[in-house]
Amino acid sequence: MFLLMPLLKMGSGLVLLVLAIQTPLNSDSVRDTLVHTINAIVPAAREQTWPLGKFAYVSQSDSNSENAIELQSENLDYIIPDWYFLTTDDCMIDSRVYPKIKEVALATDLDVLPLYQNQDTRGIYLDQTRKILQNPELRNCVAMELVKSVKADAAKGAVISFAVPADLEDSFLEFIKETDTLFAQNNLNLYVTVDADNGNLADIAGACDGVLVNMYHAYNQLNLNTAPAPTDWFTQKLARVVKLVPKDKLIIMIGQFGADVSAGTSASPQELSFSASNYEAQKLGSNLAIDDDSGNLLAVFVQKSIWLLGPHQAQEQLNQLISNDVQGVGIYRLGTEHQIVWNLLKNPTKQISNTLDPPQYVYHETKGEILTVSAKPSPPGTNPTGYIISRYGDELPEKSIFITFDDGPDPKWTPLIIDLLKLENVPAAFFVVGEQLEYWPEIATLLNDPLFTIGNHSYDHPHLDEIPKQEILNQTASTTRLIQNLTGKKPRFFRLTYDVNTMPTKEKTIHAIDTISEQGYIIVGAAIDSRDWDNPNVEDAVNSIMQSLKADKHIIVFHDGGGDRLRTIEILKKLIPEARESGYEFLGLESI
Repeated sequence: MFLLMPLLKMGSGLVLLVLAIQTPLNSDSVRDTLVHTINAIVPAAREQTWPLGKFAYVSQSDSNSENAIELQSENLDYIIPDWYFLTTDDCMIDSRVYPKIKEVALATDLDVLPLYQNQDTRGIYLDQTRKILQNPELRNCVAMELVKSVKADAAKGAVISFAVPADLEDSFLEFIKETDTLFAQNNLNLYVTVDADNGNLADIAGACDGVLVNMYHAYNQLNLNTAPAPTDWFTQKLARVVKLVPKDKLIIMIGQFGADVSAGTSASPQELSFSASNYEAQKLGSNLAIDDDSGNLLAVFVQKSIWLLGPHQAQEQLNQLISNDVQGVGIYRLGTEHQIVWNLLKNPTKQISNTLDPPQYVYHETKGEILTVSAKPSPPGTNPTGYIISRYGDELPEKSIFITFDDGPDPKWTPLIIDLLKLENVPAAFFVVGEQLEYWPEIATLLNDPLFTIGNHSYDHPHLDEIPKQEILNQTASTTRLIQNLTGKKPRFFRLTYDVNTMPTKEKTIHAIDTISEQGYIIVGAAIDSRDWDNPNVEDAVNSIMQSLKADKHIIVFHDGGGDRLRTIEILKKLIPEARESGYEFLGLESI
């Protein structure tokens, strides 16, 4: 019997391996057993673990957010959506929960930590922040409202992200302590975002469950005047942070996004995704390349600069985190990163190829509700781009409305809707289903009117993103032939089935859009869903539509088929005069 006692290096320590072998070492079976045993004990590569978890900020204004949550759910532990905001009311929480984000997050079993902020696109609410933080009763009231909101949204806790001037730092710390106590009583976790140079960093870390140190901008929330985080800045700030925050409280948020910095302006940089950064640089005649001063990707033009924190910057930063034994990591932000970053989170030392695959996320160029695929994923390369969707219609008159109907014609409801629209002299587009038109061809005569536009809505309303390309072509062609035979006119417009989203993000949907666009159709989305199919309260539906119109949205989708449409008619009867009284004008799609 022989004893083999090799010393195997695993991690930072040594493991003594003792094998008892009772047969000669030159036996093939023994060698096979030995190799198998060692391979089982010593894996080829150990996956990096982050004991405190992997986090990601989610921006609901980014069309890729919902898709990104589904795509990356297995790579994450927590998502931080921007749901809650400070209001001008003394202690109310302005909840802006986007239902789709909430549904997807809960369906993927991700822990949700809503972000609570004292700023939005209109700026920082410093006066209200001061009023609340300096009043113990208001602080307590806000904390209780925050607990109620978190529980109502089935979240695991919350992340407070306040921009606070120096004279309010002590009051803010008291607010964190008080809120943390209340959260703990309700079995909720409280985290706080901080900048890397925050003077109260250690005290804030001691007052909550953990701090998310934002290390993706070389500036703080009150001084927005520089580009994304340079390499030397990151190294210096990390050295400071790890000395002040206990390991079991520290989560470092690294950046994976681009920035469009306009020359000669003090405006904050416009954030871009990986794909958008490369696409915008290429449009201007250049590629992003490593900047010697910052270590970031950069392209400089006459009137702007395009910066990018990409996978290679992430690899450098992640290795620094591991060297400093940082136990929690996060990405700013979900939907802007290149997908290879998730592999790096598991194994930061893995070599990154210089020929990256195209990004998974879609870049939506310009604005509007008319869609076309303007570019497909570029071949693998150093700076590849993904799908580019161009959206048109943002130049429409400020107070214009476009009424559209799907799923008809219906022998009862379509004529009633036509009568109402003619009475009010309101133009509209009807996206007809070919099968329905075959059943009720006489309605084509009613629709063949200068006031109306007839559009194609497929033959039998399938999920277009789930059928082959040839079937998509059959669906569009058969319905177009029917319309032409009955009206003498070839339809120019097409409406996707089941999805009127003006910012599609899924590859199968984009494939359908591309296939249909290639046939010469104009794809018409709708930024306003009347939800008439859900039988809503009439007044609530009209109020919701009017709010969307004020947000510079133009195209509304109703339904004239697929069920009882009495509620649709009731909504229209109230909406038409109210919109006109507010100065809105109803236009037809032919004017686009």
